[in-house]
Amino acid sequence: MALTRLLLALLWLPLSCVTAAAGDPGDEAQAAFDQGLKYDLGQGVPMDQAQAYHWYLQAASAGLPAAEFNVGVMNDSGTGTPKDPAAAATWYARAASHGYQRAEYNLAQLYRTGQGVPRNPDVAAAWLGSPPPARAIASGAADLLPVTLVAPGNGDGLAASQIRGQAIEFVWTAPAQPTPVRFFLEVVSIDNNTVRDMFAGYVDQTAWLVDLPDRPGAYEWRVCAVSRNDYSISPWNFFYQN
Repeated sequence: MALTRLLLALLWLPLSCVTAAAGDPGDEAQAAFDQGLKYDLGQGVPMDQAQAYHWYLQAASAGLPAAEFNVGVMNDSGTGTPKDPAAAATWYARAASHGYQRAEYNLAQLYRTGQGVPRNPDVAAAWLGSPPPARAIASGAADLLPVTLVAPGNGDGLAASQIRGQAIEFVWTAPAQPTPVRFFLEVVSIDNNTVRDMFAGYVDQTAWLVDLPDRPGAYEWRVCAVSRNDYSISPWNFFYQN
């Protein structure tokens, strides 16, 4: 699914409005986003998509949802950077975890067509907020397929004071399952050999925000695909905050 350059250019006003409504994301991230927008639209500077991508990526890496979406669009369409549907899916998911509706829609289309992520109509439907396709549920164990954890990556170090605040974006991908499933996300802290639950709950989408203490610490996370009769558990991924 390649989105047009025109679509990206026309989105700048709504993106800015949504960002402002979500609260102050940090002056540096917003400044980087605004600089990317200037290069994207050729406002006061020569139009340069590679430069636009550079600045959008800087803002996205700081957790600005509008920038995460634009980076996803540019990876999706190959604008200013080589086409990379898998990267597009990750950035869409990060923006979608904030409730960013355009990102939810675009990510759903990638799951619907299997571009950059495993084709999965159920996940596509979940991101669109619609019921999954109706199909029979097997009566026995389903041998569910494992999900793949994406971000934070295993061994990643994150800044304790993020532009995004305390909320960390957890992203995973999921192949189509033989039966309908929900995902069970677990995040734990590891402090002096003591494990403490930070989040444990069912979610329908493949990205979720979790508030963590805004201080240095070590954490692990995993996701289970759970059906009525079976479950599949991913390995734990370790990450830490500086």
